[in-house]
Amino acid sequence: MTKRLFLALELPENIKNELILQQNNLVKKLGVKGKTHRDALHLTLKFIGDFEEEKIEQLAKEIEAFTSKIHPFTLTLEKLSCFPNCFKPRIVFVSSIPLQPVKAIAESLDSICSRFGVDSEKRQFKPHITIYRVKKQAKIEEKKVNPLKFEVNSITLFESILKPDRAYYNPLYTFKLTGE
Repeated sequence: MTKRLFLALELPENIKNELILQQNNLVKKLGVKGKTHRDALHLTLKFIGDFEEEKIEQLAKEIEAFTSKIHPFTLTLEKLSCFPNCFKPRIVFVSSIPLQPVKAIAESLDSICSRFGVDSEKRQFKPHITIYRVKKQAKIEEKKVNPLKFEVNSITLFESILKPDRAYYNPLYTFKLTGE
């Protein structure tokens, strides 16, 4: 038996509220279909995919050993942009700075997961929070947003449960960044 897993940074409620305001600006132009559900707003660090249930506890132990060495840090969300570009967007996201601590954590998590047979990430890591999946032709303006700062003090291992209406995310483990 397997579970579909990923590792992510959860967002505080006040940050989600601000991202919802950004979404509402997009809804005026693009319609309501495509909005990322409030419960799905997060910053993915590593998509694991289908993973054997009997190995989840051992994976969690390895991640916990890693996170116990990391100190909490502040992350700032600052820019609205698009993948692949803002002239033909498929994904609208808000990017984060500083890049380095999040990128280093993502690379380490990728390495830990690879020891369990999970494919290493081929694409360059770009920390972002997806707020909208574009369903129709549009042009989006890339722009700075009011900086949204929050303290990163944990990483969550989620199970992704796919349903006809959307994906639902069930937190399995939360790993505190304790910096011991």
